[in-house]
Amino acid sequence: MSEAQVSSIITQVSDGRNDNHPLQDNNTSINDDLPNLTLTLNVRGTIFVITREELMNLPESILLCLFPSGVVVDVHGNVINNLTSADTIAVDFSPECLKYTLEIFKKLAGEIRTTALPDEESIKPDVDHTKDEDTEDILQTKPALIVLREDLDYYCLPPSSEISRSDMRTLKEECGKRLVNLDVIFSGLKKSTEPDSAEKHLVDMLCNSGFTYDDTWGYRSNEPNKTVINSLVLIPLKKAENDLQSQTVQGEEPQENSMSNAHKLLLFWRKPARKCWWDSIELHDVQGVEGPVKVHIRRAWTLELSVIGVN
Repeated sequence: MSEAQVSSIITQVSDGRNDNHPLQDNNTSINDDLPNLTLTLNVRGTIFVITREELMNLPESILLCLFPSGVVVDVHGNVINNLTSADTIAVDFSPECLKYTLEIFKKLAGEIRTTALPDEESIKPDVDHTKDEDTEDILQTKPALIVLREDLDYYCLPPSSEISRSDMRTLKEECGKRLVNLDVIFSGLKKSTEPDSAEKHLVDMLCNSGFTYDDTWGYRSNEPNKTVINSLVLIPLKKAENDLQSQTVQGEEPQENSMSNAHKLLLFWRKPARKCWWDSIELHDVQGVEGPVKVHIRRAWTLELSVIGVN
């Protein structure tokens, strides 16, 4: 599959957020020479204490969710111009999702430390990988994670024009609970089995790179007081030497096929890409409702490759 075909699978488009990188824009000053500066995050009332380096190593798509305006604010909504360890940063994000993300990254970072060479330089992040030859070698020497997010907006059609506002609110909540339980990642892509469809190419690429067809989301939950469900999964990119079982119908060797998929995913390194789908389903046996409830769904997927240990 060519790079043009990959581009058609999931398109790099703006999601309406500020493109400024938090902690690196003109509004917030932070000392780059202090990677271990301790930062305190107030994430919807849950406190996280992490280092600046741990925060900046998170995927771009996650950082954009943590700081959608591109600036850092305190719990009173004031912009923090000179960030220090004494500040508490206010973040409107799911604490459970952030906990899941940090646990995966810390686990992978720990694996790097235990398998690294004795030389201290071997465990330090690489500073620059802008040359083509460097980029080609990154996945041979550095572990990587496939970052897949889903933002699902759902719209419930009222079973009756006479339904009250409170009953409609209850209906939305019940439908949200049902949708959260539908947690198989690829179940919502109806065209994923159609030959030559963009959805099938996307699913095949992901399943040849570390996913399985029946994988479930690592995190999935309703947004408070919204008809929105956010989901996230972080999957280690499958290395060529571990790809002994996959072989395409065209007869490609397993290692060649694995590296081909890895090369495609490099297009999404530091460049989160989005694609949207519209769908509709009927939910049966919804509490408090007689008959099926029709729900319109808009799925927005964000795909990104995150390489560990590369600044």
